[in-house]
This record gives sequence, C-alpha cells and structure tokens, in this order.
Amino acid sequence: MSHSDPTIPSAVIKAAKRGFVRATAQAYSAALAGGISAAVIITAIQGGPNLLALGITAGVAVVSPLLAGAASYLSIIAKGVPDAYAEGAVASVDDPAGLASQYLAEVNRRDGFER
Repeated sequence: MSHSDPTIPSAVIKAAKRGFVRATAQAYSAALAGGISAAVIITAIQGGPNLLALGITAGVAVVSPLLAGAASYLSIIAKGVPDAYAEGAVASVDDPAGLASQYLAEVNRRDGFER
C-alpha cells in the first residue's frame, strides 16, 4: 500500500475526530446537568449526602460522554462521513471563513430565523 492511498482517508479521520469532540461535548453538557439534578434530588429525599450515590452519579457523568464520543468516532470511521459532515468538510477546505457562515445559516434556518 502506498503512502498516498491510506486505508482510511485523512478527511474521514478528521471528521471522526470532530464527531468525537462534538458528541462528547454534547453528552457532557447533558450528563452534568442531569447528574447535578439527580444528586440534588437524592440529597433532598434522603436528607443528607449519600456518598455512594454521588460517586456513582459522578462516575456516570464522567464515563458516559466519553463512550458517546467514542461511538461517534467509530461510527464515522466504519460507515464514512455523514452527508452533513461531508458538506462542512468541503466548505472548510474551500473557504474556511465560509464554514462559519454556512453553519450559522443552517442554525438560523433550523430555528426559524431564516432571512
């Protein structure tokens, strides 16, 4: 196999890394909010801190987002770049500044703020 023909193209690896970061960040956001809420509810119900429950909640909040990120990474490596990621990758190569504009336009369209 020549060096110019890798088994996994660099664009796929780059998209997989972005998928990992994105999925992990989103999962941490959800896990921290849910974990903190669960810890507060458990403490309120039991009348005091339950260190085992708090430890389990913290463990889940730390580990599960990493697993979500890994699942995203492996999915992109195995199945290829999803269409939405592929469009963004092409835009970022052709016009890095345009990628931000494209993203904002898509978010505005999704949220009903399209001009």
